[in-house]
Amino acid sequence: MTIQEQLEKLNKTFEKLHSDFIQLDSERRMLDSKYQSIKETIKNKYDQERISYKTQEDEVLKYYRIAKDNSNKELVRSGVAPMTPDLGRLNTMIEQVNSYSRTDPIAGQIIDLCNAYVAYISREVSKISSRENQEMTNTDEQKKKEAENLTHKKGQVLRDCENYIQGEDVKNLVKLFEMIHRDYEITNEYFSEWGKSFKRKRMMLFGYSQYQVDVPQKLSPILKGSLKYHFDENTKMVNCPCGFTTDSHEEIFVEYTDFNEQQMKKGIQALILNFLRYFRPHEYKISVLDYMHYNADVLGPLYVFESDKNGLVDRIPSNEKELKQRIQILANYYKNIEGKIGTQTVYEFNQTHKSEERIPYRLLIINRVQENFSSKQESEMAYVVNNAAKFGISIIRLTRSVDGGSKGKDREQKFLAKAADHIRIISDATGNFYVENDVAWMSFKWLDAPSNLPTDFVAKIEQAVKPVEIGTKYFKRYKAKLPERSKGKRKPISVPFAINSEDKVVECSFENELFAAYMMGASRSGKSTLLHTMISGLIMNYHPDELELWLLDFKMLEFKKYANHRPPHVKYLLLEKSEDLVYDIIDRLEDMLAEREYVFSQNGWQKLTDVPPTVYMPVIFVIIDEFAQMSQILKETKGTGYGTDYTLKLTNLLQKGAAMGFKFIFASQTYSDGVEGLTDPARKQIQQRFALKNIPSEIKDTLALSSNSITPALDNDINTLPPYETLFKWRTDNGAIRVDRLRNMYTENDEVDQLVDYISSNMKSVDSVASMDNSIYVDKNPILIDGGEPKTFKSQIVHYKKYETPEVLDELDDEDVLIYPGVPCSFNIARPFTLTNSTAENMLIVGGDRENELSILLSVLNCYGRKNYPIEIWANEKASIYKRYKNTVLKKYSVKTDLAEICSEIDLVRKSVQSRSYCNRLIVVLGYETIMSDMELMGDDDFEEETPTVNIPVPEDMSQVMERIKACDDLEEKKRILADYNARVAEYQAQSSVSQDTKVGRGIYDARGDVEWIVKRASAYGVHFVFCFEQAKDFVDTKLDTRAFRHKMAFAMSREDSSGIIGNRKANEIELGVCLYSNGKEMFSMHPHIYYGVPCNGWQVDDNGKVIQRR
Repeated sequence: MTIQEQLEKLNKTFEKLHSDFIQLDSERRMLDSKYQSIKETIKNKYDQERISYKTQEDEVLKYYRIAKDNSNKELVRSGVAPMTPDLGRLNTMIEQVNSYSRTDPIAGQIIDLCNAYVAYISREVSKISSRENQEMTNTDEQKKKEAENLTHKKGQVLRDCENYIQGEDVKNLVKLFEMIHRDYEITNEYFSEWGKSFKRKRMMLFGYSQYQVDVPQKLSPILKGSLKYHFDENTKMVNCPCGFTTDSHEEIFVEYTDFNEQQMKKGIQALILNFLRYFRPHEYKISVLDYMHYNADVLGPLYVFESDKNGLVDRIPSNEKELKQRIQILANYYKNIEGKIGTQTVYEFNQTHKSEERIPYRLLIINRVQENFSSKQESEMAYVVNNAAKFGISIIRLTRSVDGGSKGKDREQKFLAKAADHIRIISDATGNFYVENDVAWMSFKWLDAPSNLPTDFVAKIEQAVKPVEIGTKYFKRYKAKLPERSKGKRKPISVPFAINSEDKVVECSFENELFAAYMMGASRSGKSTLLHTMISGLIMNYHPDELELWLLDFKMLEFKKYANHRPPHVKYLLLEKSEDLVYDIIDRLEDMLAEREYVFSQNGWQKLTDVPPTVYMPVIFVIIDEFAQMSQILKETKGTGYGTDYTLKLTNLLQKGAAMGFKFIFASQTYSDGVEGLTDPARKQIQQRFALKNIPSEIKDTLALSSNSITPALDNDINTLPPYETLFKWRTDNGAIRVDRLRNMYTENDEVDQLVDYISSNMKSVDSVASMDNSIYVDKNPILIDGGEPKTFKSQIVHYKKYETPEVLDELDDEDVLIYPGVPCSFNIARPFTLTNSTAENMLIVGGDRENELSILLSVLNCYGRKNYPIEIWANEKASIYKRYKNTVLKKYSVKTDLAEICSEIDLVRKSVQSRSYCNRLIVVLGYETIMSDMELMGDDDFEEETPTVNIPVPEDMSQVMERIKACDDLEEKKRILADYNARVAEYQAQSSVSQDTKVGRGIYDARGDVEWIVKRASAYGVHFVFCFEQAKDFVDTKLDTRAFRHKMAFAMSREDSSGIIGNRKANEIELGVCLYSNGKEMFSMHPHIYYGVPCNGWQVDDNGKVIQRR
């Protein structure tokens, strides 16, 4: 039985008492009337008897008066023996009286008889009065008895009521009151006992209705003694608790005035404290939207629990803008919740989920003038309020009345009629509150709350609301483990990378249309950290035979750790930023795509998930950091046509690659620059977006949302996003676009290295799929290109040998030399050019600093030296390279520095070419710009060499012969042409030797013309030149013909110089320390090898042959 039912029963007892008292009082009042009537009847009865005797007496006295005239006797009433009157006798005797006698004896006898008769009548009348009195007395006694009986009955009714008041029912009511007081009143004990135990209560109390008890005044003290302070003897009111259930939605409308505002605030504070009593702080949230004060005044001392997130009280808006933002945040939060719970209510959802998965309930306090919200003007707020029942939100709507409240006004009845589906509290002009009870307004009293909170209580709450989070440390959530193969069907690729506001892990799926993602974040935003987190998840959860990583880092820093700690999943680790690498990666991916399309078509597979896990076909997961640099390179190819427009190739990869198992993450510091190399169709394929800290415009561009989609809350997130957090845009299973603000997980120190080492040390590579053992994987023969750390020539020999397959060597002539000038900035670790005995087969090295240029030169010399052909150096003593390194790395080579010797050598080479003499050798020219100047100054233009007499005409140039041979289809004719040429050359050489016994150089002369002549022709006879110029200008000033140098190697230079030397501006676009090779047809960039004793680009080789950074 509820308290109200018990109070109603108590009132019914008092009503019966009143009813009984009225009945008894009525009977008491009727008693007088009843006996008055009885007495009147008795009196009438005896009066009639007295009248009868009176009449008889009057008749007797008539005879007396007649007889008196004739007798001297008097009428005597006493002392006379009474006789029954006999009027007939008197009548007879009166006839006998002598009317003339004064003493007539008959008259005397008549008088005597009259005296006797009167005495009799008097005696009888006296008897009548006695009988009347006796009957009256008896009647009074009967009345008294009945009155006493009524009084007894009334007393019994009162005693019965007293017994009820002091009985078990009222005692149980008091116990219920005491329990409510103990369970809901905010006392000192509440604070001291808080947190020791939690017992959920379905009912939540917010105050008391003042229930009128119709107790008689006489019983009021007795009721007070029973109910104690729960009963007000003056007002005869009992506090009847008012509450609502917490397993559903409730709406409380409160109207307050200036007179009772503080009471209302205290009541709300007590309500919140009771929520804290019966709910753990993380199970219920408090939100205050004060449209009037924009502060936490309604919370009083509870304002200390205000927090941005994970607190008991949401941050309270301090102005209109913040209020709108808070509403937007609430709306977005519940839209996400709605997507999570579907058609269920939050209460139903929580009933079927674990505590850590449950959604907190909410108490929403709204203080404003209007009660309702416009769906058009305040759509977000209307969404929250109208769906409060579904979301488990209890709402308290506060409205300040400026006209003294609704009680006593017309709207009182309107409110009462509308209060069926909610709780409504109104005020009157004096500050009293009233609550509806379906049929009437009852006085209402709020629960009370203290003005201050104990400090230890505040500390306990703060500790309790502090989330018990696992946090964002990746390896705190996940222990290092070995990846396992899929069973039955290939595992979908899904990577845990962040946590949400509820400390729940969020995963990024790369399945189906979500196969590609763009990650944008400014420097120090946490972008690289996030990439490492995602890579850790990939290598730990997917077997190397099912996942192949292609890691590209154009900054050459973040992925460098995987060079020394390389996961078995890695196929390519490319720490480079050349355009060659960009083209190579896309070309290689296109090749892989074509291969897979063919295999899929042959097996009837539509997508990678159709491929059995036993078939070796790993997901190809491409992660590109600093993609903006790659994008700029792609941009340069736009519009160049099919086969050379790499933006179209990348678009094709994105459009077709998803089904074939290709996954992508494009990461960059910006979005605007990063997508310039992407076509619109390509951008549309990249549906997942990770936006980290950056300027708002970059974040908005990354998310690619329409202006209508950017809510105030999201706009606030965009403007305030801190480092290591992400705005993650993705598409749900039903196609809806979502943007979530998340905290990125991260790894610390060398945790990733330890994970990689753990996996690598516990897994073994094999050449092919031989077992489904998790510890075995197919060796991917990984390729590492690290443009950030130079490689020694010696360290690359293994790759060069691997390149020189029989097929490659069969294509070479005996005199051909494979030159490996540097380490290519591309997939091709070995990328030589072939030095052949043809015209213009010379090398030009231009630009760069001294050591870079020397490194390229030393690589050329190493390669050429493999043939054991002579190598000599023509150098000016002041040439920087020669001057610095003549006694070290150049010491072993034959060097000519004397101008006369150099001129003589030039003259001899010219003569040898003129005589068609073959002599394989390599001539390195250092400081030619100075040598040329010396020739001009010191040469003898008038000296003419004596030309030996040769009667046989000079044979045609070898290149002309080769062209004739190539143009001929008949094999025998080709042999004849070659034999004829050899015969003529032999005859010419024989006569030349007869006419000139010795060959003597001319000494110093202006040999510039001869240099130009021999450089163009000598290579056809085996003599190759390498010219080195540190400055492009030095080469230009020599006026040497660039066409004489088929093999050009240039370092960074001006656009003009690049165009003049290389034939395009590519040498203007490469990084410092990078060398560009061009032969007019093909072009690639490379890093110089590094050599001991030749420090280069901040690196050097130590005594142990290890490449280290210079200090």
